[in-house]
Amino acid sequence: MAINGKGFNKSDVFNFADEVKKLIELLNGIVIQSQDKEKLNKIIFQKEKIEKMIVFFEPDIYEEYSEKVKILYLQMQKAKEEYNRVVKENCFKEVIEEYKNKYNKSVEDYRNGKLIRDKIKEELNKI
Repeated sequence: MAINGKGFNKSDVFNFADEVKKLIELLNGIVIQSQDKEKLNKIIFQKEKIEKMIVFFEPDIYEEYSEKVKILYLQMQKAKEEYNRVVKENCFKEVIEEYKNKYNKSVEDYRNGKLIRDKIKEELNKI
């Protein structure tokens, strides 16, 4: 997560919300003891407040798939660069074929991810 002077990326907010959600889940079932009953009540109140607020910062299904497609695109770009590198270096035919297959698989994964994302968008627009 990178913080710059202009704010947060959407993916940073989603990641932060996910980490806070994990922390809240870890706190469930934990017994906190203290002599200060007022402090315990404040902790419980704050935990419940965060549980209610976290819903507003979690991605909906379309945003979640958009992030996944973005990752698949970057993986496809990396696979293409690796394939081009082994071709340029005149590696063994088997190595070139292996990297070509990895690239083709990453292209297929990216296309499938885009297809699912677009179908979700289409369904959400019907509502």
